[in-house]
Amino acid sequence: MKCVRCGGIMVHEKIYSKAEMLAIWRCVLCGEYVDPVILENRQYQKTIRENSRKKKKEQEPQAVLPLTSPPATESLPADPN
Repeated sequence: MKCVRCGGIMVHEKIYSKAEMLAIWRCVLCGEYVDPVILENRQYQKTIRENSRKKKKEQEPQAVLPLTSPPATESLPADPN
């Protein structure tokens, strides 16, 4: 697995606490680590960004209509000269 931050090699590690064991991936070059919670949050944020982009595209006008002057409803006064 490659690190998304630096492109280095990721190694699988286990971290133990009193309550639980957590399996993570750690980059040997930059120290970036990824666990299941981080991956889930990144996927969630990616989905939100994609949905936001789709909504913006849907809200943009699809075609621009040419501007035309409205029809004249009043006649202009006659030129006295």
